[in-house]
Amino acid sequence: MSRADSLAASNASSSSQKSRRHSRLTRAQILKGLDILGPIDIPLPPTLPPSPPASRSPSPVPSSSKRKLPNDSEQSHSKKQRTSSFSEHTRHQSTPSSSSSHPQARSSATLSSRSDPAEDGELREEIPPQRDTNPLVSSNLPVRRPRRGHLSPGQCEELHTKYHNSGRALKYSGDTRLWSTFPHNHSHYRPLVNPPPATSPYHRHGNLFARIELLDALINFAYSIWINGYRGKRNAGWESIGGFLTWTKGKWEHNNSTDEREKAFLGLIFMVEAFIYGRMFALETSRINSANIELHNKLKKEAAASSAGPQLASTPAMLPSPVTNSANSTPTNPSRQDGTPPSGVNGPSATSRNAQPVSARPPPTTQSQSTSQITDLPETLTHLTPAPWLVERSRHTQFVHLAHKSMLASQQYLTLPIMAKHFPRTFARMMYSTLSATDEIEPDVEDEEGELFWPGQLITGEGIGWVCTMGKAMIKEFSRPFGYRGIDGVIPKPAQRAQ
Repeated sequence: MSRADSLAASNASSSSQKSRRHSRLTRAQILKGLDILGPIDIPLPPTLPPSPPASRSPSPVPSSSKRKLPNDSEQSHSKKQRTSSFSEHTRHQSTPSSSSSHPQARSSATLSSRSDPAEDGELREEIPPQRDTNPLVSSNLPVRRPRRGHLSPGQCEELHTKYHNSGRALKYSGDTRLWSTFPHNHSHYRPLVNPPPATSPYHRHGNLFARIELLDALINFAYSIWINGYRGKRNAGWESIGGFLTWTKGKWEHNNSTDEREKAFLGLIFMVEAFIYGRMFALETSRINSANIELHNKLKKEAAASSAGPQLASTPAMLPSPVTNSANSTPTNPSRQDGTPPSGVNGPSATSRNAQPVSARPPPTTQSQSTSQITDLPETLTHLTPAPWLVERSRHTQFVHLAHKSMLASQQYLTLPIMAKHFPRTFARMMYSTLSATDEIEPDVEDEEGELFWPGQLITGEGIGWVCTMGKAMIKEFSRPFGYRGIDGVIPKPAQRAQ
């Protein structure tokens, strides 16, 4: 072997040894290389858009000797800023439990990340609008029923009879059941002929169901009277419901329950009372207004007649002609002391001179007459007020006062926030409704899914239909989980039991 061949072989062996030496790295070398790379963060999930790292330094701005145009500054201010950084996203993703347990800290961190300075070419992520994804609202949306329009007189009569009879049955059942809940030594205690079994909800919730039956009867009575007024009998029966309304209200007031739902039913009773009084004073107002106009016109005529009386009394009798020879006429002697000249002498006539006192009090002008028609009656005018007139005005004032008092009490227990909290289904049926205030006849009282409407202003005299439909919905939503069956669970009257 030559010297050259030996050198080549030695170089090849040394190079192979060096390659084998460099390919085998030690653990220390590997860790050192990893330290150079730095910590590796958890990558973002595929659902989020990638964001540039916050640690990246902003791009250097190239220096230019040219003057910056005004549009450049406007464009720089109009650029959108980035929303958040990569490190903050990874920090939130790495600690999901802590971020979920502290929503306020997460929101503050998000706000702070959105206040980072913007970089050239970066866009701020737009916040999507929040949508109402409340499952309670979505599951309680009302069903839009077909409009049935105006009811015929026969349909109104049928509804009036139906709910009047239902109210009587519920009233008897509520009173009988309530008396059976008193202690045995109480004077009002009356045992039931056929008491429900001990496992029945009517036995466990006897007092509550008795009061609900009384309230249900009140709603039925009010609706039957309202539907009767819808067909034309506008003022029939409202005063007949007053005694039973006071009885039912007393049973709910004396219960002293701390449950907000039961207090809401007390507010419902006050609302029914307020709207009934509102209906009554609205009807009285329309009737009294016509009587007031008639009386006002009568008093104006009396005032005009009394003002014209003194004018007619001050006017003297007409003097006779000077040429008339009469015992009651003025003589034509020129030597009279009154200076009356003879008929052939020129001068002012006696008639014109003696009429001067009449002209000293001029009649009222046209302007004063028109003013007396516009202004109120004179204060000096006296008129005897009949007793029925005072009774009607007193009733009207009393209705206004009672409606005001009842509505003040109602709004203490029954409001829209209370409806949303304890009666979410009824609340959603009113809030997501397409009905208006004039559609009182549209909803069915027994419907549990249709649209409703929050009662409007009682000053209009309307709204009792809305109060009744809302009250029915509240009763069903509250009492259905307890096992209340309404008219199907009443205690029958003795005559019905005999049949």
